[in-house]
Amino acid sequence: MGARWKQRQGWKLKVLGLAGLVLGLACGGVREAPSQEPDGPAEDDAEALPTALTSEPSPLASGYELGLGQTGLQFQPLAEGPVAVASDGAGLYLAVWSDQRAGGIFGTRVSTSGKVLDPTGLVLNPGNQAHDAGTPLAVAFDGKHFVVVWLAYNGGLYAVRVRPDGTVVDPEAVYLDIYLDWGVGEPSIACDGAGRCLVTMVDGYYADEDRFLQASLLVDEAGSLTSNGCGHFTEGPFTQARVAWSGSHFLVVWSETRKGSMDVLGARVSTECELLDAPYDFDYPGFVISSASGDQRDPSVGRMGDQLWVVWEDTRNGKSDIFGARVKDTEVLDPEGLALSTASGRQHEPRMAAVGDKAFVLWTDERSTGHSRIRGTRLTADGTVINRAGFPVSAERFEREEHANLACGSAHCFVAYESHSPMEKASGFPASRFVLGTRLKPSRGALDVPALELTTAQPAQHSPAVAWGRGGYLVVWQEFRHLEGPTIVAARMLPDGQVAEPQGLELPSAPGSSRPAVAFDGREFLVVWQEPHPEGEDLRGARVSASGELLDRDSIPISTAPLHQLSPSVAGGAGRFFVTWEDTRDGQRDAYSWFPTAFGARVDGDGQVLDASGIRLEPPGRSGWKPDVVHMGDRFFVAWSMDGVEGTRVAYDGTVMDPSLIQFSQPGAYRGDSPALSFDGTTVLIVSDLYEMEILGTRMTREGTLVGTPGFTIGKVPRTIPAFAELPGVTFDGVQHQVVWLDTREPTMNPLNASNLRGTQVTLDGVVSAPGGVQLMPKLHLPYGFPFRAPPAIAGDGEGHSLLLHSRFIEPKGVHAFRLVGRQLGR
Repeated sequence: MGARWKQRQGWKLKVLGLAGLVLGLACGGVREAPSQEPDGPAEDDAEALPTALTSEPSPLASGYELGLGQTGLQFQPLAEGPVAVASDGAGLYLAVWSDQRAGGIFGTRVSTSGKVLDPTGLVLNPGNQAHDAGTPLAVAFDGKHFVVVWLAYNGGLYAVRVRPDGTVVDPEAVYLDIYLDWGVGEPSIACDGAGRCLVTMVDGYYADEDRFLQASLLVDEAGSLTSNGCGHFTEGPFTQARVAWSGSHFLVVWSETRKGSMDVLGARVSTECELLDAPYDFDYPGFVISSASGDQRDPSVGRMGDQLWVVWEDTRNGKSDIFGARVKDTEVLDPEGLALSTASGRQHEPRMAAVGDKAFVLWTDERSTGHSRIRGTRLTADGTVINRAGFPVSAERFEREEHANLACGSAHCFVAYESHSPMEKASGFPASRFVLGTRLKPSRGALDVPALELTTAQPAQHSPAVAWGRGGYLVVWQEFRHLEGPTIVAARMLPDGQVAEPQGLELPSAPGSSRPAVAFDGREFLVVWQEPHPEGEDLRGARVSASGELLDRDSIPISTAPLHQLSPSVAGGAGRFFVTWEDTRDGQRDAYSWFPTAFGARVDGDGQVLDASGIRLEPPGRSGWKPDVVHMGDRFFVAWSMDGVEGTRVAYDGTVMDPSLIQFSQPGAYRGDSPALSFDGTTVLIVSDLYEMEILGTRMTREGTLVGTPGFTIGKVPRTIPAFAELPGVTFDGVQHQVVWLDTREPTMNPLNASNLRGTQVTLDGVVSAPGGVQLMPKLHLPYGFPFRAPPAIAGDGEGHSLLLHSRFIEPKGVHAFRLVGRQLGR
C-alpha cells in the first residue's frame, strides 16, 4: 500500500467516485496515489512535503455513477446558440452547436436511417480555443471532410475538419485569414465538393452603414486546411450574409438598406475568391434579388439542380412573411418574389435545401400566440409552392421551437432546431436549449416522430455539499435529471467508498432548486436549499435518516418571506439545527442588485421550524452576504461578508449573543470575503478570501475572543500572474482543520472557467502545515454560463479523515458532462 505518512506530515488520498463522484474503486479497493512534489514556486507551495496530492484523480469508474449508472443518457439543455447542419451528400448528417460544456463547440452525426451516432456529442474544439457562450457557427461538407467554422470571442473565425467517421482532424483549430473588427450575425460556409470552401461574415463595429462583407477561401488539400483572405466585397448598411455553391461558382446573398428599406442582393464569387459581378469601387456591387416595398431581410440560399433558390423574411404586407425567388447565374427568375408563407402572425428565419426535384423551405412560425414552431413548405423547380399554408416540422413539445437549419442528402433531408428549456426560468440559465432533429422526405414530411434528441448526456451535477454522521457521509448536490429543471439529490457514501443509494435519493425539491447544504445533528441529517417561485426564492429542506431514509415527503418551509432567500448554510448538533441565509425582505437595493441581510432560523430534530419569521442576525440597514454557520458544542456561530467578515454567536434559545457583532476586519487590516467555518472543540477557524487573491484565517474562542493574529495567510496566488485564490472550504477532521480553495494558477485559455483545487492543514494551535497549499485536483473546468461559482465541499469524520468534493467536466468514455469528483483525505 505504500508509505503511511503521519497525519501532520501530509495527506494520503483516495480518489473516490459518487454519482458522479469519480471513484477510484473499480476493483473494489483504493490504492494510495504515488507521492509527488507539489508544483509551483517554493514561495507558494510547501517544501519537502511528502504528499500524493498532486496526482490526478482516477478515470471515471462508470460502475460508481449514481443515478446515471442506472438510467443512462438523458435529454439535456446544453446548447447556447443556433444549430447548423451539413450533409455528405449520401445520407450522413452532422449537426453542430455552441455548447455549455468544456470545449464549447459540439456536434453529433445522424445516419440515413435516423440513428444518432454520437449520443454524448463530439467535442469539435478539443484544443478549447477561443469561443464564448452562444458562439455563432456554420458547417459544410467539402468532399472529404465536414468543415465547422465559428466566430470566437476575440473577433476571429476558427475552423476544424471532421471526418465522416467522427474523427476531428485538427487538434488545434485553424485561424481563418479574415479581418474582423466585430462580427455581426453568423458565419456562413459553402463548399464546391472538391476541397474548396467560401466563408462569409458581416463585419462592423459601429453604425450599420460602416459594415463590411468579408470572405475567406478555405482549401482542404495535402492533409492541411489553409485560409486565404479575400478582403471585403462591399461595405454599407447591411446585415446577415449567406453563401451557396451553384455548381460553377459561389453565390453570396445579403440584405442591405437602400432607399429607406432593406433589399436582398447577391453576387457571384469564383473558386479563386474573385468577385464576378462588380468591381470593388462600385457603390452597389452585385445584383438585386428583391427590392419590394417594406423590408426584405435574413436571406438564405440553396441549390436546386441548375438553379438557386433564395428565400427571405419579407414585410411588404405589413408583417413578416416568407418570400423567395429562383436565381440562375445573375438572372432572377421571379423578380416580384414568390409568396411561400403569408399565414397570420410572424414567420421568420427561413432556411432552404433541396433533394432531387423538390426543395424544402423551413421557417420559425409564430401564428400561435405565445408559441413558436418550425413549419415548412415544398417547392418545385418551376416555382410551384406545394404547401403554402405550411406543414408542421417541429415536435410541438416545448413552448418555443425555433432556429431551424437543414441539409439534404440523396434521398431525404435532415433538420435540426432548438427548443428553449423550462429551465431558463427555473434555473437562472440564460440560454438553456435542447437540440432536436428529424429527417424530412418530400412525400411524407417529418420521418422521426417523436423527434430525435441530439443533446443527450449524463445529467449535469453541480454544487455539492457533504456532512458526516453515524458511520458515513451524506452527499447532496444539484442534478439536471428532469426536463423541467434541476432538483436536489442525495446519497450516502460509506467509509469503504461504496455508495449506498446508487440511483440517488431525490429530495422533495421543485424544478430550479439550487445551492444545497447539509448537516447532521447526532441523529439525522437536514438538507436545505433555495427554491424558486414567481416573485423570488424560498428556503426549504428535508430530513434524511442516518440509514438513508427520506423522512419528509413534503419539503419543510424554512423561510417563505417576501422576495429572495438565498445561499443557505446549515449546522447541526445535540439534536438541533441552525439554518442561515441571505434575505432581501428589507428591500435594500440599488439599480443593479439587492443588498441582503443575514438571517437565520432554528429547526428541531423533528423538522419543526422554531423561528417561522426568521432571526435577524445583524442590525437593520446592514448587509450580509454568503453566511456560514458552525455548531460550537452548546451554541452556534454565524459569520458573513460585509466589507470584510463579521458574525455573531446564537444561543440554543435563538438569542443573538453578540448584537453589536464580532468584527474580524479591523480598520487598516485585512478585508475578507466568502467565509467558511470549522470548530475543533475549543476554537472556531474562520477562513475567507482577500480580493480573490489570498486565503486568510482567523481563530476565535467559544466566548467570542480572537486568538492570535486575525487574517493570517493560509494560501495565495503569486501577484506576478493573472490568477485567483477564492471560495474556500474548511472542516475539522478530528485532528486538524483541512482548508481547501479554488486556485487558477494552472495555465488555461480562460482562467475564469477553469480552476485547480489547492489545500493545506491548520493545526489546533494555528500553524499552517503547508503555507500556500498544495495542488489537489488540477484543471477543474467550471460550467460555461453557470450562474455562480460554487466552492468545494469538504467534511471530516472526526477520526482524521475527510471527503473533498467538487464539480468537474468529465471527458473519458464519452461522458462529456459536469459530474462530481471526490477525494478522501487522510486515509
